[in-house]
Amino acid sequence: SSYEAISTALKDTDTKLDYCISALGALHADEFKPEKKLGQLNKNQLLWYYNVNAIVHALIIKNFSPLMNKQDVSIMALLSARVGSISDNKLGGWYSYRAAKAALNMIIKTASIEMKRYNKQLSIIGIHPGTVDTNLSKPFQAHVPEHKLFTPDYSINSIFNHIFETIGPDDSGFIFAYDGQKIPE
Repeated sequence: SSYEAISTALKDTDTKLDYCISALGALHADEFKPEKKLGQLNKNQLLWYYNVNAIVHALIIKNFSPLMNKQDVSIMALLSARVGSISDNKLGGWYSYRAAKAALNMIIKTASIEMKRYNKQLSIIGIHPGTVDTNLSKPFQAHVPEHKLFTPDYSINSIFNHIFETIGPDDSGFIFAYDGQKIPE
């Protein structure tokens, strides 16, 4: 309901957005850690991962895509992850997180197709920030090479310079890594 209230308030003031960035997501919580085996799957954990990593973003697209600028290029960017790529999955594990990010990627793709009918200037994309030195990645940093563990500033500057400054409406529906490379579906 808060998304609806915010979007209604913006609509009432005839506000048009050039950017809408959703940096929401979670890899773990006190009660949930990424599963390594099928036997660790449970319904509550699956629902939690889907809610925080896919459903929230879908509602943001629903409520804010009508407010995006139609005169100039506008971008909706949603926090995804490389592990949401089906064809790039070579390690397995992390069932709920991977599935939720794959679901988000499909939501992005599907919304991008629909929104092209209403706003030809809008790019709806997923962004993969790399492994960023935050609480999200802390428990999983042991095997990350030092040059692949990024500061938040490095990650956001890379996303801005390599993605936001270079993409256009033809890039809508794709998932991009921090360095501007398209992530395989």
